[in-house]
Amino acid sequence: MTTNEIFESGDFDEEFGEESEQQNTKIKAGLHYLEKFGLLERAENFSSFIEFELSHDTFAESIEQFEKYSRMKDLSRFEADNFERLIQAMHIAKVYCNSNDEPFPLDRLSDEAGISLHDLTARIRELQKAEVCSFEIPITFVITKGVRGDARNNHERIRQLEDELLKVLNELFGNENEIQINLRGLASRLDPDNSKKIRASNIIDILEGWVAQKWLKLSRISSDVVRLGEMEVAEHLPGHKILTTTVLEVLYQALKDTTGARLPLKYELGKLAKEVTQKTQLDWNNQELEVILLWLHQRKIIRLSDGLNLFQQSLKVRVIKNASVSRVKRRYPEVEAHYDEQTRRTHYMVKYGQLKLDEQRQQFVRDYFGTNQEEFVSKYQFLAQEIIRPILPEDYNRILEPLNPAQKEIVLASDPTMAVIAGPGSGKTKTIVHRIAYLVKVKRVEPKRILVLAYNRNAVRELRLRLRNLIGEQASRIRVFTFHGLALSLLGRTVGEHRGTQTINFDRLLVEACELIEKGEEFEDADEDTQARRIQLLGKLEYIFVDEYQDVTEKEYRLIKSISGLNQSEDKTQSVQINLCVIGDDDQNVFTFQGADTRYILQFQEEYKAKRLLLNENYRSTENIIETANCLIQNNLIRCKQAPEEQVRINSERQGLRGEAVSALKFNNLSQQAGWVKDKIQSWVNVGIAPHEIAILATRWDDLSPIRLLLEKESISTYALKNNTIPLLKNRCTRLLINALQKDYSLVLNPEELVHKRFEAFFERTGRSLTEPTVKILMNIARDLDKERGYGSEDTAAPDTTAD
Repeated sequence: MTTNEIFESGDFDEEFGEESEQQNTKIKAGLHYLEKFGLLERAENFSSFIEFELSHDTFAESIEQFEKYSRMKDLSRFEADNFERLIQAMHIAKVYCNSNDEPFPLDRLSDEAGISLHDLTARIRELQKAEVCSFEIPITFVITKGVRGDARNNHERIRQLEDELLKVLNELFGNENEIQINLRGLASRLDPDNSKKIRASNIIDILEGWVAQKWLKLSRISSDVVRLGEMEVAEHLPGHKILTTTVLEVLYQALKDTTGARLPLKYELGKLAKEVTQKTQLDWNNQELEVILLWLHQRKIIRLSDGLNLFQQSLKVRVIKNASVSRVKRRYPEVEAHYDEQTRRTHYMVKYGQLKLDEQRQQFVRDYFGTNQEEFVSKYQFLAQEIIRPILPEDYNRILEPLNPAQKEIVLASDPTMAVIAGPGSGKTKTIVHRIAYLVKVKRVEPKRILVLAYNRNAVRELRLRLRNLIGEQASRIRVFTFHGLALSLLGRTVGEHRGTQTINFDRLLVEACELIEKGEEFEDADEDTQARRIQLLGKLEYIFVDEYQDVTEKEYRLIKSISGLNQSEDKTQSVQINLCVIGDDDQNVFTFQGADTRYILQFQEEYKAKRLLLNENYRSTENIIETANCLIQNNLIRCKQAPEEQVRINSERQGLRGEAVSALKFNNLSQQAGWVKDKIQSWVNVGIAPHEIAILATRWDDLSPIRLLLEKESISTYALKNNTIPLLKNRCTRLLINALQKDYSLVLNPEELVHKRFEAFFERTGRSLTEPTVKILMNIARDLDKERGYGSEDTAAPDTTAD
């Protein structure tokens, strides 16, 4: 593999790859330490060899022969000198091989000759023409044939998708020179019923292949959105297909009847070029063959093992599975002191910037260099704990000061798995939000490495808005999903192409997402690494939060287990690969009829070897309500909260707030019940309680009808939260908007654009009043989208697309 492949698949932080040379150095340094820790082995110095025979015994004879060729070709003195250094290096290599009975490494020959690996084979080929040497380039291919992951089947699948993709892109380009597309939306458009399993990752892989061939220009706008331009694919694709098909045909013939996964096949590059030329009857050179082989390697149709260095600088690495990673954690304190000192210096610079007078600043500098650290810290009243935190004290206090002791313990916890049993009204959402803020602001976790799963769309919106209020623009990069939203993201799809045309089986989406993590794509080798797939699909995810864990179904439980990597961690001190915190309360489970099962939260602590934390201070209800609820729930014998001190209690600031007594009444019939409820409400209204502050709950909608009728007779207006109108997505106004957005399929709203302004312009253009009920709902949705995507920040706001 190459250092760039490691970078592309490793999901490093944003600053890591800003300069390619530093990126290359950092990755090699990282590999060095991983090897030192016993987690992998490198063999980068022995990746490739060239087998050559010199036509003459001495360096002088070889130079004499080359000079004839140089005069004939009229080579410059500079060019001739380069070749002469190579000839000298080849003679040194010959002596080495004769003495050591082993091949001479390609990268060492490159160093000896002072010629890059990329140019080396072309120059040796030129020396062959000059009759200075003969040579062969042995390459080892790794091919899967006749089983899952068959190379030919994969090649055919990619080529079919290329044709379909090219057709759609031509339609989208029209007369435009440049377009922007949502990859997930495009995947759904190419494969509406998901029968072909086309994902956004498949599309970007093809596009990057075209970019490498210089048939297309591509720039990333976000993880799912790209800008395309200067597409010249149609004229090159047919010839490219012929060559790749023929290469595979030659390699399959060489394997004969052998079938299996990851079969090694040694072949000579020149021989392969000759055989492909004979089959295609096309005039092409070895350099074109190298490009074809690299394309097949990068699409993972075949893999180049020994010999990849001929085409690009690469590394040969063997990962040692089941090696202990705990040593990495044990060694971290060695560098922690360095980071602490960097943080102190940053706080000192902040203090320096706050000093207003030049004399104060000069004295500050003199004290910094002229006194010991203890004296300096004391003089300028730095608090020892504050100056090793990578956050300003006021921001740190903003995260922690509003919390009670139990909430603070959860926010500061460092356990890899946690079960937060959160009673009703205990500040559960607030605790989650402040925990995430602490990770981002204090622990410096990249926001995109945090995933939050919420029960429904309203909960997602609430979490996103609260996060934005607390940590600002960084909130837009935190991944907050419903379970079905996460499943769509993993599958690289959207529901945009489905809605209104067919029923979406959301449970099936969850199953497909789990199977993708656990088994991989149907065209992948059967023994692909689950952890590698998890990283490929989720990025370098570090923290997962699951809200309302008491309401998870079997399929949602399986998805959580799959993404967290239960019992798959290399670190034997923890049960999961990714830190997992679930929040819920088995006492509040009300969705058993939808498949929710409290056993998952009841068994979580033991199953995940999790730390159990409790939130049981209620900030919402009166003491009478809390005591009644505690009394009732005691009838459930199997519960998380068993001990008396674990039961829900009123928060300390409101102790003694008894409130109205809780009444329990039994009636003979619905009419009698309706009459009593009407009289009770009438008495409340008479003493000044507004009708909109009164709610009536029932197990069936029909039970509410007699009550509503009696209240209306008393001129007490009511409204039902049940919606009997036409569903929003089937409303004509909504359909017009959706159809317009789908027509402008490549539309991408930039961060500084407002969704609600785009909607407003559409409704004005189509003659719809902004006061229409449906239009008002759609405009409110647009405003919510603007808030969630972080409107106002060009750096961090998420672009929106019609597919979304």
